[in-house]
Amino acid sequence: MRSPLIQRARNWLQGSRMMRAGAVAVGGLTVVGATQALYLQSQYKPLPEARGPLRGVAAWAQQIPIRKPMLSAAKTQAPSPRVAAVAAAAAAASAAARKGQCDGAEGDECSGGDGDSKSMSGACGLLSRLSSGVANMERSAGEAEEAPDEGFLRCEGRRNGKGGAVKNVLFVGDSLVTGVGQDPASSHGPALPRAVADIICRVLRVDCTWTAIGQTGANIATLHSKLLPAVVKEVAAKQESGQHVDIVVVICGLNDFKHAYMSRRNTVSSFRHDLSTFVRAIQEETGVECTIVLPALPVHRAPVFNGIWPLQPMLTKLASWWDQEKEDLAQHVRGVSFVRHAEKDETYSHPMYWASDGIHPNDLGYRIWGEHIGLSILKEVLLPKAQGGA
Repeated sequence: MRSPLIQRARNWLQGSRMMRAGAVAVGGLTVVGATQALYLQSQYKPLPEARGPLRGVAAWAQQIPIRKPMLSAAKTQAPSPRVAAVAAAAAAASAAARKGQCDGAEGDECSGGDGDSKSMSGACGLLSRLSSGVANMERSAGEAEEAPDEGFLRCEGRRNGKGGAVKNVLFVGDSLVTGVGQDPASSHGPALPRAVADIICRVLRVDCTWTAIGQTGANIATLHSKLLPAVVKEVAAKQESGQHVDIVVVICGLNDFKHAYMSRRNTVSSFRHDLSTFVRAIQEETGVECTIVLPALPVHRAPVFNGIWPLQPMLTKLASWWDQEKEDLAQHVRGVSFVRHAEKDETYSHPMYWASDGIHPNDLGYRIWGEHIGLSILKEVLLPKAQGGA
């Protein structure tokens, strides 16, 4: 009869072999994924930064009314001017924009020509969900006066709105702040800050200034060492004019996990330390009236990685680790807010939202992502403060 001790030893050896085999498999996949990443990096051709101003104002002014971003329920009716303009901005969906129309009852279905109808449907769905969120927040803002079929006003000009004090939003970050991936022919400045300011302006009906302080290719340590002086200068300028910075949006992490674990300075723990140090430094300058906003990065939707296994799931996991550090910081530090990924954002992986490099959004992609960030800021920060009398 076999000794129990011998049987346990055999079981341990079998388990040990399985663990070693698993470790070898994981190590092999990691090497393959790293090789794929290095190859993509060697083939990468940098895109230019956005042209135009690095600061501006979205003002609640009397402009030409623009309809909300959804199409009529009647299939015979043409798309609204706003959606038509948005769709026209995406080359991949231009044909569908001319032919397709959405079923407004659900906001997610399009009927039109074959080929691009599915991508146009995704655009309509994302825009309709944004429209629904804005409509709910407009009601929460408590504005009694509403012009019939007013929709959204284009926020331009320099006059204060009916809602009161100006909101000042500062953006600090990497190439996503400098506008890499936008149409090089455009000269309006970075699209992400403009989109966030625009949605805040529309919902609160106040002027919203935006300032973009960015450095392409910067990781979190570089943001702290190179860009903090510009943040200090901007905060001082607002204070001299009798105002303060309400929101600082920090876009970071892309250039950190891109070089993950290639050195001791590129680990999750080092990112955690550098991020918390940078956030503390900003808070020391802006004071308690300001909220630091840390958005998750939509790397999991970047089409450059689509279908590349095991690189895509590896990068998705790495990006989630870095974003988790942002969320943990927001949970433990007062005055810090984390912006999660949008729900049901599968269609955001379509190339129509991305630049030619497949890693940076294009104008349309920046606008949709910016409106998502703006809605989160309104829901989690600005509207609670307004309702609380802050």
